[in-house]
Amino acid sequence: MRIYILLAACALLLSGCMAFRTSEAEIARAEARWNAAAIPGYRFDLRISALTPVSRCANENGAITVIVRNSRTAAYGTCAEPPAFESSPASIPALFQMARDARQDGAPGLKIRFDQVRGYPQVIQITTSRWITDATFVYSVDNFQVLSE
Repeated sequence: MRIYILLAACALLLSGCMAFRTSEAEIARAEARWNAAAIPGYRFDLRISALTPVSRCANENGAITVIVRNSRTAAYGTCAEPPAFESSPASIPALFQMARDARQDGAPGLKIRFDQVRGYPQVIQITTSRWITDATFVYSVDNFQVLSE
Protein backbone atom coordinates (compact mmCIF):
# COMPACT_ATOMS: atom_id res chain seq x y z
CA MET A 1 0.00 0.00 0.00
CA ARG A 2 2.82 2.38 0.88
CA ILE A 3 4.43 1.83 -2.49
CA TYR A 4 1.26 2.98 -4.28
CA ILE A 5 1.10 6.14 -2.20
CA LEU A 6 4.79 6.79 -2.84
CA LEU A 7 4.35 6.26 -6.59
CA ALA A 8 1.34 8.57 -6.69
CA ALA A 9 3.24 11.27 -4.80
CA CYS A 10 6.22 10.96 -7.16
CA ALA A 11 3.98 11.21 -10.21
CA LEU A 12 2.43 14.40 -8.87
CA LEU A 13 5.83 15.91 -8.09
CA LEU A 14 7.21 15.05 -11.51
CA SER A 15 4.24 16.46 -13.37
CA GLY A 16 4.13 19.70 -11.40
CA CYS A 17 0.74 21.10 -10.65
CA MET A 18 -2.10 19.87 -12.80
CA ALA A 19 -2.78 22.22 -15.66
CA PHE A 20 -6.19 23.79 -15.90
CA ARG A 21 -7.14 25.52 -19.09
CA THR A 22 -10.26 27.23 -20.26
CA SER A 23 -10.81 25.98 -23.80
CA GLU A 24 -10.62 28.12 -26.89
CA ALA A 25 -14.25 27.17 -27.60
CA GLU A 26 -15.36 28.53 -24.21
CA ILE A 27 -13.53 31.79 -24.87
CA ALA A 28 -15.05 32.04 -28.37
CA ARG A 29 -18.60 31.44 -27.07
CA ALA A 30 -18.23 34.09 -24.38
CA GLU A 31 -16.69 36.56 -26.83
CA ALA A 32 -19.57 35.95 -29.25
CA ARG A 33 -22.03 36.84 -26.46
CA TRP A 34 -20.02 39.99 -25.74
CA ASN A 35 -19.93 40.98 -29.42
CA ALA A 36 -23.67 40.28 -29.82
CA ALA A 37 -24.40 42.67 -26.94
CA ALA A 38 -22.74 45.47 -28.99
CA ILE A 39 -21.97 47.69 -26.00
CA PRO A 40 -19.91 50.72 -27.13
CA GLY A 41 -19.71 52.37 -23.70
CA TYR A 42 -19.13 50.78 -20.32
CA ARG A 43 -17.15 51.03 -17.10
CA PHE A 44 -15.73 48.48 -14.69
CA ASP A 45 -13.39 48.23 -11.75
CA LEU A 46 -10.34 46.11 -12.46
CA ARG A 47 -8.35 44.45 -9.70
CA ILE A 48 -5.05 42.78 -10.46
CA SER A 49 -3.85 40.28 -7.88
CA ALA A 50 -0.25 39.16 -8.16
CA LEU A 51 3.00 39.42 -6.28
CA THR A 52 3.78 42.65 -8.09
CA PRO A 53 3.48 46.26 -6.96
CA VAL A 54 0.01 47.79 -7.17
CA SER A 55 -0.53 49.76 -10.38
CA ARG A 56 0.22 53.46 -10.17
CA CYS A 57 -3.16 53.92 -11.85
CA ALA A 58 -5.10 52.23 -9.02
CA ASN A 59 -7.19 54.16 -6.51
CA GLU A 60 -6.70 53.96 -2.74
CA ASN A 61 -8.67 50.66 -2.67
CA GLY A 62 -6.40 49.06 -5.27
CA ALA A 63 -9.01 49.15 -8.07
CA ILE A 64 -8.47 50.61 -11.51
CA THR A 65 -11.69 52.10 -12.90
CA VAL A 66 -11.71 51.56 -16.65
CA ILE A 67 -14.07 53.66 -18.78
CA VAL A 68 -14.68 52.80 -22.42
CA ARG A 69 -16.63 55.14 -24.73
CA ASN A 70 -17.28 54.47 -28.41
CA SER A 71 -15.29 51.23 -28.04
CA ARG A 72 -12.12 53.14 -27.01
CA THR A 73 -10.53 53.31 -23.58
CA ALA A 74 -11.31 56.80 -22.28
CA ALA A 75 -9.93 56.43 -18.75
CA TYR A 76 -7.72 53.96 -16.93
CA GLY A 77 -7.90 54.60 -13.22
CA THR A 78 -5.99 57.68 -12.13
CA CYS A 79 -3.96 57.69 -15.38
CA ALA A 80 -5.00 59.38 -18.61
CA GLU A 81 -4.22 56.17 -20.48
CA PRO A 82 -2.88 52.76 -19.49
CA PRO A 83 0.89 52.46 -19.20
CA ALA A 84 2.32 50.31 -21.99
CA PHE A 85 2.97 47.36 -19.65
CA GLU A 86 -0.65 47.48 -18.39
CA SER A 87 -2.47 47.88 -21.70
CA SER A 88 -3.69 44.25 -21.74
CA PRO A 89 -6.63 44.73 -19.33
CA ALA A 90 -7.69 48.18 -20.62
CA SER A 91 -11.00 47.02 -22.19
CA ILE A 92 -13.14 43.91 -22.46
CA PRO A 93 -11.80 43.03 -25.95
CA ALA A 94 -8.27 43.48 -24.57
CA LEU A 95 -9.06 41.02 -21.75
CA PHE A 96 -10.26 38.47 -24.32
CA GLN A 97 -7.04 39.00 -26.29
CA MET A 98 -4.95 38.59 -23.13
CA ALA A 99 -6.68 35.25 -22.47
CA ARG A 100 -6.09 34.05 -26.05
CA ASP A 101 -2.43 35.14 -25.83
CA ALA A 102 -1.98 33.17 -22.59
CA ARG A 103 -3.35 30.05 -24.32
CA GLN A 104 -1.13 30.55 -27.36
CA ASP A 105 1.93 31.17 -25.16
CA GLY A 106 1.32 27.82 -23.48
CA ALA A 107 0.46 29.06 -19.98
CA PRO A 108 -0.01 25.89 -17.93
CA GLY A 109 -2.97 27.42 -16.11
CA LEU A 110 -5.77 29.53 -17.55
CA LYS A 111 -9.09 29.64 -15.79
CA ILE A 112 -11.79 32.14 -16.74
CA ARG A 113 -15.23 32.81 -15.31
CA PHE A 114 -17.51 34.64 -17.73
CA ASP A 115 -20.63 36.73 -17.14
CA GLN A 116 -23.51 34.48 -18.22
CA VAL A 117 -25.54 37.27 -19.86
CA ARG A 118 -23.03 39.55 -21.60
CA GLY A 119 -20.09 37.15 -21.84
CA TYR A 120 -17.35 39.45 -20.52
CA PRO A 121 -14.62 37.84 -18.38
CA GLN A 122 -15.38 38.36 -14.68
CA VAL A 123 -12.20 36.64 -13.48
CA ILE A 124 -9.13 35.58 -15.45
CA GLN A 125 -6.53 33.51 -13.62
CA ILE A 126 -3.29 32.93 -15.50
CA THR A 127 -0.51 30.72 -14.16
CA THR A 128 2.65 31.31 -16.14
CA SER A 129 4.76 28.52 -14.62
CA ARG A 130 4.05 25.22 -12.88
CA TRP A 131 7.27 25.41 -10.96
CA ILE A 132 7.09 28.89 -9.43
CA THR A 133 4.62 29.48 -6.62
CA ASP A 134 4.15 33.21 -7.30
CA ALA A 135 3.54 32.90 -11.04
CA THR A 136 -0.23 33.41 -10.90
CA PHE A 137 -1.98 36.60 -12.00
CA VAL A 138 -5.67 37.17 -11.32
CA TYR A 139 -7.63 39.89 -13.13
CA SER A 140 -11.07 40.59 -11.65
CA VAL A 141 -13.77 42.71 -13.29
CA ASP A 142 -16.20 44.18 -10.75
CA ASN A 143 -19.02 46.73 -10.88
CA PHE A 144 -19.56 46.43 -14.63
CA GLN A 145 -21.98 49.10 -15.90
CA VAL A 146 -23.26 49.95 -19.36
CA LEU A 147 -22.90 53.69 -20.06
CA SER A 148 -25.37 55.72 -22.07
CA GLU A 149 -23.53 57.49 -24.86
